[in-house]
Amino acid sequence: KKQLTVPYTPPYSSVYLDYRGERKVKLRIGTEETAQYKLIAKKFFNNNLVLLETAYLKFETFLLKAHKLHPEFRCYEDALEYIIHERNSQHRKQVVAEKQTALLEDISKARLFRYQEKGVLFAVKAGRCILADDMGLGKTLQAIVSTEVLRKQFNISSAIIICPTSLKYQWKTEIEKFIGNKNVNVIEGNILTRKKLYNTNTADYIIVSYQMAANDFIYLNNMQANVLILDEAQRIKNWKTKTSVAIKKIKTSYALVLTGTPVENKIEDLYSLMQIVNP
Repeated sequence: KKQLTVPYTPPYSSVYLDYRGERKVKLRIGTEETAQYKLIAKKFFNNNLVLLETAYLKFETFLLKAHKLHPEFRCYEDALEYIIHERNSQHRKQVVAEKQTALLEDISKARLFRYQEKGVLFAVKAGRCILADDMGLGKTLQAIVSTEVLRKQFNISSAIIICPTSLKYQWKTEIEKFIGNKNVNVIEGNILTRKKLYNTNTADYIIVSYQMAANDFIYLNNMQANVLILDEAQRIKNWKTKTSVAIKKIKTSYALVLTGTPVENKIEDLYSLMQIVNP
C-alpha cells in the first residue's frame, strides 16, 4: 500500500504533451542523469518544466543535447507534432508582422478593400479561422487571396473547397477571374469517376459539394491537401449529423470557415464550426 502511493518515475526522461487544461509541452525528468537534464532544461523550460514559448524555434537544440545524455530519451509523437504546429504559427505571425500588406502584392487581379486586406492578413496569421463577414462583402475573394498568400509564402500545394452544389462552378469562375492561370478541378460523377479524379489530381484547387465530401472524406484525406475552405459553413452547424462528422475527419494544416451566420439559433452552431478551426 505504501508503494502504491509513490508515483512511478521511469529511468528515462521524456517530452510529452499535457492535455490537462490548455495543451502544453512538458518535460518529465527520469531517475538517470537527473542533474544533467535539470541543467539543460533551464534554457528551454520554466520552473514547472513547461516548454517556453521562445524555445519552440530552437527545440532541436534541446533534442540533440537530451539524446546525447541518455540513449532512451523520448519525445512523443503528439508533442513533436504540436511543437511543429506552434513553430509554423510563430513563423507565420512573424512574416505577417514584418511584411503586412506587402504580402498581397501581385496576388490578385482584383483590388481589395481595406477590410478585405485585414481579413486576409488575419486568416494567414491565424492559419485556421472563421471569416464571418456579412453576405456580399467578399469572403470568397478573401479566401482565394489567403490561399494564394499561403502558397507563395509557405509553399502549400493544394486546397480543398467544400461548398453547396449550386456554387461549385461559381467558385471555379471566381478563382479563374481573380487569380488567372490556376488548375481548378470540380469533382463530380459516380464513385468510380470521382476516385479516378482523386487519385490523379494535382490541381491547385479541388472543389467538391458537401454531400460528396462527406461520402469521399477518405479519398480527400489521401490527397494530403494543405488548405480546407468551407463555404456556407452553417451547413455543418449541427455537430451530430453524418455530414458534419465526416467533414471534420478531413485533415489539413490550414482551414478557412466562411459563413455570414456563425450563430443562427444557438451557441452549439458556433461550437460545431470551432471543431474545424481548433479540434
